Amino acid sequence: MLRVCGGLFAILILTGLGSWPARAAGEEVFTDGIRFETGSSWKQVLSKAKLEHKYIFVDCYATWCGPCKKMDNEVYSNVEVGTKFNDHFISVKVQMDSSAKDNDEKRAFYADAHYIGSHYKVVAYPTLLFFNSDGKILRQSIGAMSAQQFIELAGEVLDPRRDYYAILENYKEGKRDIGEMSYLARTAEGLLGDTVQANEIARSYMLSLRVDDWYTKDNIEFMRQFISSSKDKGFSFFYKFADSIDKVMGDRTYAQGVVGSIIYREIVFPVMRTANNNKTEPDWTRMDKIIANQYNDFYAKRTITSARSNWGFRHKDWKAYTKYLVAFVENFGPEKDTGGIWEALYYNNQAWYIFQYSADTSELQIALKWSRNAVLMDPNPGWMDTYANILYKLNRREAAIRWQTVAATLASTNPNITEGLRKMKEGKPTWPSGL
Repeated sequence: MLRVCGGLFAILILTGLGSWPARAAGEEVFTDGIRFETGSSWKQVLSKAKLEHKYIFVDCYATWCGPCKKMDNEVYSNVEVGTKFNDHFISVKVQMDSSAKDNDEKRAFYADAHYIGSHYKVVAYPTLLFFNSDGKILRQSIGAMSAQQFIELAGEVLDPRRDYYAILENYKEGKRDIGEMSYLARTAEGLLGDTVQANEIARSYMLSLRVDDWYTKDNIEFMRQFISSSKDKGFSFFYKFADSIDKVMGDRTYAQGVVGSIIYREIVFPVMRTANNNKTEPDWTRMDKIIANQYNDFYAKRTITSARSNWGFRHKDWKAYTKYLVAFVENFGPEKDTGGIWEALYYNNQAWYIFQYSADTSELQIALKWSRNAVLMDPNPGWMDTYANILYKLNRREAAIRWQTVAATLASTNPNITEGLRKMKEGKPTWPSGL
């Protein structure tokens, strides 16, 4: 089964609007915990915060969201949390979904809820937003957490040393602390979406670093985040010192992934776009030579292999798609024996793609190997489901049913796994029709 990783939250594309409170009248305010505002518009909340010189905390939730209820029951009702927040914050609950049961008060907040959701890009629940008394956003956090973690998060928001707007003002005035510049750039891009400001600060930060400072995990991750072109200083660093970077990061493909993505964007993608518009096949040989001459044979083979797989998928040429996908994973994927949930996720997902789109026995055997590695790294029922499905497509029905039974037992509420087991027992295909 194809999976995506996530924390204790649910993803929803906003199909409805919403409001607060979360509970019926008389049940909204926690007497021992956070006292949430009721009956006020967003404009009134902003005015009250400014008048009382308080910060603003907004809990964006959905009525169906389990982690949101966890926050209600275990965190917002906590006495210590209540003391911290009631002293320093105007707190508001914003319901992001809607229903016919919503009362007039909730409906009155629909427009404000829509504004908050769209303006601050709220697509996961719970999303926790923090603002200063001027209504400027300071922090956005996604997912449930413990009461202690929530208190620590509030402490970070209240810490004047982490006041993005004050630090930015100092930066613009020339008072530049290298220890703050990484925080400034990441906040400008991640929280405010100000890529121009973020890139300018990032360039200044990287120019300020000594060479010895480059080889830290945090700075490598920082450079990766802000590399946008082969002309960037960080790109040259990743290209020339890939082995050293990979050693620091504990991932032999870390640097090549960054370099490869830039090469793909600058050289391969424009050619593929033109070919697609002209309904022709890209000149793979010519691109291979260009990349080899400008960089080396390794990046030429890596980039073109990835591109040919992507091209096959886009044009529903499943034989080309799976052929080059197998070639890419086998030659350029992560090590198969280092373990870890992220590698398990990677190998599971690639194996699932082969299961879905390939009828080639040799490719399915390779995918089975990847899937087995994923299960050994992380015995997740979703990975077992993938392994069972590949066995089934290879006509190893008894073994497939045994594995699928285990997966269905461990994930008894997952309808996809249960349905897969039923189809296997009935001898029906579990992969897409026509493939």
